[in-house]
Amino acid sequence: MNALIYHASRDVRYTEDIPRPSPKPDQVLLRVQHAGICGSDIHEYVHGPETIPTSGHPHPLTNGTLPCAFGHEFAGTIESDTNLLSATRTPLSSGTKVVVDPRLYCHECVNCKSGHTNGCVTFGFHGLSGCCGGFGQYAAVDASMCHVVPSDTDMSIAPLCEPLAVAWHGVNMCGIESFKGKNILVLGGGPIGIAVIFVLKVWGAWEGGSKVWVSEPSKRRREQCEALGATVADPTKADIGKVCMDGTNSKGVEFVFDCAGSEPGMKDGFHALAHRGTYVNLALWGSPFTLPFGDFLTKDATVKASMCYTDDEFAATVKAFTEGKANHTSIEG
Repeated sequence: MNALIYHASRDVRYTEDIPRPSPKPDQVLLRVQHAGICGSDIHEYVHGPETIPTSGHPHPLTNGTLPCAFGHEFAGTIESDTNLLSATRTPLSSGTKVVVDPRLYCHECVNCKSGHTNGCVTFGFHGLSGCCGGFGQYAAVDASMCHVVPSDTDMSIAPLCEPLAVAWHGVNMCGIESFKGKNILVLGGGPIGIAVIFVLKVWGAWEGGSKVWVSEPSKRRREQCEALGATVADPTKADIGKVCMDGTNSKGVEFVFDCAGSEPGMKDGFHALAHRGTYVNLALWGSPFTLPFGDFLTKDATVKASMCYTDDEFAATVKAFTEGKANHTSIEG
């Protein structure tokens, strides 16, 4: 079959002669239709291998190492009839369209048993943990990882459920049922920042007089975020903290979602944050995560990390996506 295989930093090779994977008894063979490129894939390509296991150090769940088929954001169709059930207990048969939750976890550690599978001590991913990924023509995946989507689903955007689930978890970390009436700042208007905008829309942002700001230096990204309803500002030209304070009668924003991972951005975020506000980090930082202590202390701020997503959060994301609540149809009009 055809696949893009990761061998080393800046060494990803297209091949046409690797064998089609053979599913285990609890797995299905998926014909991949579309796959997305994640920022972590780019990081592995440029700086890796860091997550991908190297020779002599196999991943504990897959026993695999590089080289391996890349890609963990993917969707496709079941290749043949099975007696297996999907994540939502829907029977899987030939031609069924599914989105894959690509996470690997042990089911046995204390975090898995408590439902916090994103904190598994041997956490891994298809496409990053020595296990066949979405950049291959076929992938063998656990039936329980498959989330069935309607037959009329646009599969070219279905892999976006994965980054949307990352955003869903970050929003869910705030511990409230609705963002109606809440003012929010998103740092970074890249893929995860845009995903946060979509998810906030599902959770009631923009209702009840609330406002969502996005701090982003790229003109193109600012335009994309503005088209989704956000108020945008260029942090290289504007004082983001002052912009948010002025826009909230000096109260500040109740929530900051950091999707950028930069020290200047963090300072802007804490300057914009209201007293007793919440700062949620979704970014992968390339430098130390150093809090601006003055604002952190005097504002009684809460800082939360957001790591991946749980089973329930991925399922909720797919449901919202297929109902048109977390894709382009939720913004149109």
